[in-house]
Amino acid sequence: MKRFFFLALTGTALLVLIRPATAQTSPPPVRLILSRRSLGKAAEVKERANVLRPNVEQELFTYVQNDSKQVQTITVQLLAGGVEVAAVKNHPIAPGKFEQLLWPQTPPTPATRSPAELGNDKELTRPVVLRLLDAKGTPLGEDKTLRVDRPDIYLNAKYEFVPPRRGTETNRLIVTVTPNDNFQGPPCRVQLILDPARIPGLSAGQKKKGVYAGYVTGEKNDKGEFKSLYLVAEDIRLKDERRRSGIVTIQADGYNRAFAFLADFPLSGTPSTPVSRGKETLRLNLPLFADPRKPVPVVIEADNLEKREDARLVLEAAAPLPADKKGEGTEPFNLLAEFRGERDVHWLFRGVGTSGGLRFVPEVKDWSKDLDLSGLYGPVTLRLRLVDKEGKERKVLDADSGEEVSEVRKTLVLDDTPPEGLRIETSARAVRGKPFLVEARGTDEESGIREVVFFLGRPQPDGKAPPQAVVVPGKPANKGSKRWEAELIVPGDQRPPLEISARFTNHVGLSTTETVTMLQVTDPPPPAPPAAVVKKGSIAGVVMEGDRPQEGLSVDLLDPAGKVLVSTRTAKGGTFVFRDLGPGEYRVSSIKVASNTRGVSLPIPLAPGQDKVGVVVKLWRQ
Repeated sequence: MKRFFFLALTGTALLVLIRPATAQTSPPPVRLILSRRSLGKAAEVKERANVLRPNVEQELFTYVQNDSKQVQTITVQLLAGGVEVAAVKNHPIAPGKFEQLLWPQTPPTPATRSPAELGNDKELTRPVVLRLLDAKGTPLGEDKTLRVDRPDIYLNAKYEFVPPRRGTETNRLIVTVTPNDNFQGPPCRVQLILDPARIPGLSAGQKKKGVYAGYVTGEKNDKGEFKSLYLVAEDIRLKDERRRSGIVTIQADGYNRAFAFLADFPLSGTPSTPVSRGKETLRLNLPLFADPRKPVPVVIEADNLEKREDARLVLEAAAPLPADKKGEGTEPFNLLAEFRGERDVHWLFRGVGTSGGLRFVPEVKDWSKDLDLSGLYGPVTLRLRLVDKEGKERKVLDADSGEEVSEVRKTLVLDDTPPEGLRIETSARAVRGKPFLVEARGTDEESGIREVVFFLGRPQPDGKAPPQAVVVPGKPANKGSKRWEAELIVPGDQRPPLEISARFTNHVGLSTTETVTMLQVTDPPPPAPPAAVVKKGSIAGVVMEGDRPQEGLSVDLLDPAGKVLVSTRTAKGGTFVFRDLGPGEYRVSSIKVASNTRGVSLPIPLAPGQDKVGVVVKLWRQ
């Protein structure tokens, strides 16, 4: 009897345990169905309707299907962080009915709007879910949690690089982007990105040729195939011919690096197919120099993370050890910030659409933060690590080096002091209206000198040049020199003293200005008086041997010392003439070799502009 009573109790307990489990697994009488398009019946439902595209406004329609044989009164809630944002309450639905729920208009009012809300956009705290309740307020089925897609889920991309052919065509990078069955919603803007920071050999600032952007619409052709978008970059020029590879990226729906490919850019040969970078990848973007007294911006790029919503990105700063402490253990790091998830996601709610659906914009962007690095000085190393939900460190691809690493590191220099040791050197005096050389020296041991400018006059209180001053950029006197120089021009109306200023700026942006005074400012020397115009004269005559004029003989014009000034030959009748002669004393001589005769005239005084004629040179045997 006791055994029977025990078995009866045991069986009752088992029934008690089994019944709740059976009740929990039975399907709810009413189902909540989500769709990003208007539906006519439940059979048209597509999966993944709760997964929206990034950075695009989308309207989410809600439907209910009553699978029971009686009227059901239900409530559907939109919850953000567990708090109700909107609801369709106490809605009756007939047996077997499939019906769209029309949400009441509930735009946020200005009185309740927070600074995070933009216009009529209300930022929702995650998780954002839709919950179905019965008349007693008991949840029916599982909550529908809203999530955001990566573009590579609903788009496919292919790349090809075609080198120049026959020496006449330009090269072409061709990208084909095609939607797949997961694509829904408005047109998707797609943009090809060629970034010199990711393609080291790429010539910065080159003019773009081709089609770098367009829209994927989701339309199909006559064969039922999705229409593709073709992006083509032409005539890609690389400044460093030895470095002909780099990372090409695609932005889709405003989602950076939706696709990333390692591409080669051969000078010639057959087309190359870039390799997709599908591994977990991290990149740390921060300035090379910064002032620790101000927030230092940092951007974190995380791509292709597995279990991306559970990922933890840990950013830390190294604590430098003295030389005698190094090697004693792990290098110490101090925590700066943590980021949860692959990207920074904000759900914006835009209220109810005209068709009665809920309008959302899932804003997705790279993680960014203004770091407080006050108290840190000099070179500081930051490291970024990927840690999973259990706290285990994961290997990643360094986006810059392409190597697999356990952490990504970057070093920046923190400097809160301006340049020091400024000294200006120049000549003792300046001449109005004339350029003169100015030299200046200055150092900044922490971050170095970025630029030096020179100007005339005293600086303003902030150290900058007065508005009317002409600012002349300085240049290093030679490579690696701490001396900078420039040429300044003294205004024509400048009065002494002349003040000369040099402004040194380091790589952080901090500046120091030095001014010197030049006491002597002089006028340029007066111009030399114009040279007096001297009238030119001439000497003309004839060469005779006896009573016969001598034609074709060489005739020389001599100065008083007997130096030949110019020569000519006698014309017909033995005549000669010397023109364009200044005032002075001359003589004329001639020699006839055939007869061994020669002759020299008497001194011929010539006044300015005088034309002396009738000079006779008689040849005599010597």
